[in-house]
Amino acid sequence: MASAGEIPRRRRQTKLIDMLHLHPLLQSWWQQLGSFCCANCNHSWQPFSSAAVIDDLSNRVNGNQVVMILSRTSAEMPTDELLMQGLTRYYLDGTLHRIEDVGDTLAAGSWLLHDRFKGLTNHLQRAAEGLNAAHSLEARVAVVVEDDFAEYQVDDYCAECHLSHDSSNLRLRLLGDNNWHDLLGAPLSEWGKLLDNQDKSAAARLVRFAIECGLHHLQVDRQLATLSLGEARRIELLTWISQSRSGQTLVFDEPGIGL
Repeated sequence: MASAGEIPRRRRQTKLIDMLHLHPLLQSWWQQLGSFCCANCNHSWQPFSSAAVIDDLSNRVNGNQVVMILSRTSAEMPTDELLMQGLTRYYLDGTLHRIEDVGDTLAAGSWLLHDRFKGLTNHLQRAAEGLNAAHSLEARVAVVVEDDFAEYQVDDYCAECHLSHDSSNLRLRLLGDNNWHDLLGAPLSEWGKLLDNQDKSAAARLVRFAIECGLHHLQVDRQLATLSLGEARRIELLTWISQSRSGQTLVFDEPGIGL
């Protein structure tokens, strides 16, 4: 921003959310408040977390019981492609089988084996890597402890109505009473309602500053070229304020603009 409040031509298409660097705040809210909502049955669930699964496994696994991490995709994958990915076993009807011993595709109801080990205490990192690898296939994830089979909720599958879920649909990503899509076009005042008083991050400070100096009405998807001269000037000053150190005094010689 120019010191006179004029917007350089190369930045006129920049959106307010980018100017104020608010994306980290959105990601932080997603980690704390985020949940998916099924478009078919309105069932909601939290995003997949390997840490949450491991926490549950700590109650399921006793001693050196055998743990198997499995995944199951909705699409049929050729067996030669699975072998090229390093997947050599599949689980079906309570038994492990060799992928290379079957035909071109696996039988219906087969689960791919991602890792197998004894006990959990000494394999926490390995368990996390196996779970994340299984989930990265946009697949259903299950863990077998000895003969105890348990499936875990994943991002791309609704466990309530048993249908695939589009986790990339921002309208189906909930943040409290808002969804991600609407929040990306909401005014700063709506963002302020989600702020945690204990959040001292730079993005949270900018939202508070913007609201306090009368910019609460600005939608975060507004392009800088659409701002008035006064609004642009305030945004510029806010970015300067956000860079100040704690306890530092700033003096502005424009008391008439509400700062």
